[in-house]
Amino acid sequence: GILRTLVEPEHLSKIQILHKDYLRLAKVVVDIVKEVGKDFVRLQTSGKIYFDYLAICSGSNYNLPFKEQKVIPAMRAKHLKESNIWLEKANKILIIGGGLVGVETAGEICWKYPDKEITIVHAHDRLIERNNEKASRYVHSFLAQKGVKFFFNEKVVKHAKGNYITNKGTKVVADMAFLSTGIKPNY
Repeated sequence: GILRTLVEPEHLSKIQILHKDYLRLAKVVVDIVKEVGKDFVRLQTSGKIYFDYLAICSGSNYNLPFKEQKVIPAMRAKHLKESNIWLEKANKILIIGGGLVGVETAGEICWKYPDKEITIVHAHDRLIERNNEKASRYVHSFLAQKGVKFFFNEKVVKHAKGNYITNKGTKVVADMAFLSTGIKPNY
């Protein structure tokens, strides 16, 4: 749902929910874990919390603007709205990465802004390569019919002022670029 927010900022209110709205019997504590014991965790500012079961859910981080690390939620919403403003003004869009997020980003932009020039640079030989080949062919055909250009088996290795160069020397000029190169777990 977050990617729809790039083309429809008001969509954010449909996908955000406060933990207190669905975890009614839970106490949500935001803190840094300093120690994990057999039946407790010691937090940096909140003291000890005892538990019967402990689930460690350290999350992940993505490239901007999909999920931001070290940014408060209000700023995240602000950033997504700013991304929409930049997207509306841009004519040439580069999406670096042709996995699920990159493909969905391209689809959302094609849907809302059919006249924008979109290019996907992908390090693999086909889109959404973790999915079956039929799905890859379908997505490729759909996006190609919308005018999306593709560079496969290439990686963007440098950029400056709207010029993006791949490891094979391909130059892509873009007003805006989205990094969709995967998630990294937080440890």
